Amino acid sequence: MLNKNLFIPAITALFIANITGCGSDSEPPTLSTEKNSAIERDATSVTSSISTKEEPATETAAKTSAEEPAESADMSSILNSINAVNSDAPMEHEAPMEPAPKPEKRADHAKPHFSYSGATGPAHWGDLDAAWATCKAGNSSAMVKKNVSHQSPINFAGDAKLITLTLTGADSGLNFSRKNNGYTIQLDENDEAGAISIELKNVTYTLAQFHFHAGSEHSDHGQQSAMEVHFVFANNDKETPRYAVVGLFIDQGENNPELAKALSAVLPAANQTDSATINIAVANILNDSGKAYRYTGSFTTPPCTEGVQWTVMAQHATLGAAQIKTFTDHYSNNFRPIQGTLN
Repeated sequence: MLNKNLFIPAITALFIANITGCGSDSEPPTLSTEKNSAIERDATSVTSSISTKEEPATETAAKTSAEEPAESADMSSILNSINAVNSDAPMEHEAPMEPAPKPEKRADHAKPHFSYSGATGPAHWGDLDAAWATCKAGNSSAMVKKNVSHQSPINFAGDAKLITLTLTGADSGLNFSRKNNGYTIQLDENDEAGAISIELKNVTYTLAQFHFHAGSEHSDHGQQSAMEVHFVFANNDKETPRYAVVGLFIDQGENNPELAKALSAVLPAANQTDSATINIAVANILNDSGKAYRYTGSFTTPPCTEGVQWTVMAQHATLGAAQIKTFTDHYSNNFRPIQGTLN
């Protein structure tokens, strides 16, 4: 029989020991060997996982009741880190990613590249940019009608009419800066001493620039010339901009001295401008009067704007083979196909 005098003190001692073990921060309760091994394995796994992080944990396992708020803060930090990983956001210990820069607002419409063949050639200009839709949707009917806007260039199948093309300020030479704009060689009129202008239907247009195409864009009774030069005029009215272009066929032959100046020496590379200006007397290139074809057309490059007043001289100019080759070494076949016919 169990001695009650020994049993009661033993039970009391065991109860007191359990209470003391649960309330102590200094000595955790002793666990069995099996449980210790399992915890050590788990601890090893956790430690191995933590060691791959950039900042290993440094806190001790023991905490007082006064440290409990800090423990809660650490748990919030861990949750925040997990959420950050799940949301692809940077971890707190990592440098935050720079936000993607907003695209800069440019003053001019950013135009895509176009060409004269392939996927960016004339057949596709109207699809390359919404602002170039006229290249595709503009008037390109077979026949060009009088006073009706049409896409350019066209073939002249009828008779040229005698017109008077009055050039103001073209008698003396003016300075032009020459550049290669990536599509042609262009000469910009930049002489502060004067300007060249023409008057059409009571509207005055001032010369802005002239440039070249090879072969010619327009055709004369089905014949394409070696080159064509376009003198582009504008009315300088921002409210209602209007444009007029004087075109001139160029055949191979003797050099027109003033026209040859535009293609003299070494031409600038693509997207480059010459440092020196070139003095050219435009009157010695364009006759003040003569026979010409006239129609209402468009620009022959994007955005293919219609309503352009075209005057194409029936009298062809000539350039030497060397000057033509100088240009075609840079640009050959930079012409838009025929869009219609004027009888």
